[in-house]
Amino acid sequence: MQHSDDTKLRSFRHAVGATSREVADAVGINQSTLVRIELGDREPLLSTALRIEAWADGVAKKKRLPLDQRLLLEDLVPAR
Repeated sequence: MQHSDDTKLRSFRHAVGATSREVADAVGINQSTLVRIELGDREPLLSTALRIEAWADGVAKKKRLPLDQRLLLEDLVPAR
């Protein structure tokens, strides 16, 4: 897998002021797993990607982020 220093997930997390521990706890995965997903070293399972998307959607709505700044499922799961 290609390593990327700033994925959309990591950018979104930083933009909303969340730590990797907070996100991992919110979606029920290990912090190290989240970091590996953010770095592009691991693809999330679909179930994990859906939980991350649900967390991100809740945060985006709470912060009233415009649609173009939201994290979408396709940002987490590469097209095949």
